[in-house]
Amino acid sequence: MIEFALINKILIIFINIVAVWIGIATYQHDKKILNRIIPLMVIAMLCWVDFAYLARRIGTGNIHLASAFLKIAWFVTPLLFTLLYFLVIYLLEKAEEFSLLNKLVFVAGAGSAFLTGFTGYVIQDITFVDGSLSIIYGSLMYPFFVIVTFLIISTLYPLFVNYFKVSEKKQKKVQYFLIGILIFYLANIIFNIVLPVWFKVTNLYWIGDYSSIFLIGFTALAIVKRELFGIKVVAIELLVALLGIILFTLPFLMPTPTLRWVTSFIFILYSIFGYYLIKAALKEAERRKRAEEIAEEAKRLNKLKNQFLVSTQHHLRTPLSAIQGYLSLMREGTYGEIPEEADQKLERSLRLTKELIKLANDFLDVAQFNIGGKSFKREDTNLNELIEEIIEELTSEVEKKGIELKFDKFEKPVIKSDYPKLKEALYNVVNNAIKYTKEGSVKVIGEVKNGLAIIKVEDTGIGMTEEELEKLFQHSFERGERAKKTNVTGRGVGLFISSQIIAGLGGTLTADSEGKGKGSTFTAKLPVDGGK
Repeated sequence: MIEFALINKILIIFINIVAVWIGIATYQHDKKILNRIIPLMVIAMLCWVDFAYLARRIGTGNIHLASAFLKIAWFVTPLLFTLLYFLVIYLLEKAEEFSLLNKLVFVAGAGSAFLTGFTGYVIQDITFVDGSLSIIYGSLMYPFFVIVTFLIISTLYPLFVNYFKVSEKKQKKVQYFLIGILIFYLANIIFNIVLPVWFKVTNLYWIGDYSSIFLIGFTALAIVKRELFGIKVVAIELLVALLGIILFTLPFLMPTPTLRWVTSFIFILYSIFGYYLIKAALKEAERRKRAEEIAEEAKRLNKLKNQFLVSTQHHLRTPLSAIQGYLSLMREGTYGEIPEEADQKLERSLRLTKELIKLANDFLDVAQFNIGGKSFKREDTNLNELIEEIIEELTSEVEKKGIELKFDKFEKPVIKSDYPKLKEALYNVVNNAIKYTKEGSVKVIGEVKNGLAIIKVEDTGIGMTEEELEKLFQHSFERGERAKKTNVTGRGVGLFISSQIIAGLGGTLTADSEGKGKGSTFTAKLPVDGGK
């Protein structure tokens, strides 16, 4: 019995310290109405827990004082339930929607509190049986429990009705809140109503009383968005508080003054250490929260950027296509004969316009890939025909540079894929190899192995360093210095688009190089059956 009394003392001290800390921390976090309700709930909870504890401690020594303390504890109980209801309403921002229920809850809570605290209709008297407090209930005990049940249902009803209507962020708050409220309700129904009223088990009231700390804790966790700081921070704080309470009680249990001084000194040192530990944990949590906010903002801005790109490229392509059309008609003589010198300028203008259209299309593809706007077909695609078309289109470039372009054909060339988009992807890869090969050859090798069509593009060009390989398929479009010197006009967009297209077709695009001046090998792998 002595051991249980000591445990009870430690629990009461622990609950008081934690509850006061939660109330202060919540109020300081933000002084909005939600955060003002938490301190009021803490006060009501501590009145309930502490006065019920004092009533049990006083015992038969002063039965009238014990009875008065118990009435105070029961007086604040419906008030706590009422505050809990209004916390839910303000959390969901539904005060106007439940205006009638708000009035009923307020009247029920205040009325039952008055009857409990100032009359004998709910608690008539108390007695002690084998050292355990037992309540002699009044004539309105059952109506009181009906009112408490009404308050419980009124609190849960808006939560369940509006759970799927609120935002995902608010749903997480509600989940935290429900954990605490369900623990609290179940503990009180079992230990404060069912067991004492129907089974006459009166020595377990304290379990229901002390469960209120879970209600306060999880409610505060939801309101101040502690979930964003991470459960680890909460665990550190609770552990520090628990150990602090244990160390705080040690001096009172020591048999000699010397040991009391030593344990007191240890408690002071631990308090200082615990303070800085929690402070560091909170700073780290704040940094993590800030990083998450920055990441979310970056996602939002990236989405806006991509949408802007899509819109801009659409607006660019229309006038460019018109310019291209008019330039072509002029060169064909539709508007009269063009002098040779002017024709040369028109030919250059037409070529530059085509390059601009190609660049606009590339950036549009990038934007569409980033916002998931690209879709792919799965049709019979002959890879030999596709690659031969690419080689034919690039023949002039190859001849201009005086290098060799070879193609080792597929034995089984037909796969399920998107012909136009795959052609665009492989065209960029082969064209890239030609651009950065000054002398030697570019070789395209095709084979089918283990259900994959493998296309290798080997060149004897400038090669790549490990650093350049790492950045190759990023959408920053920043090319290496050697690549810029070799090909001044390149934009670094093509390979990114190729990698995205091939990924969208269920495949992969990789690059390898042994280093500077040792050439590069690009390998595209695509599922033969077109599977993702």
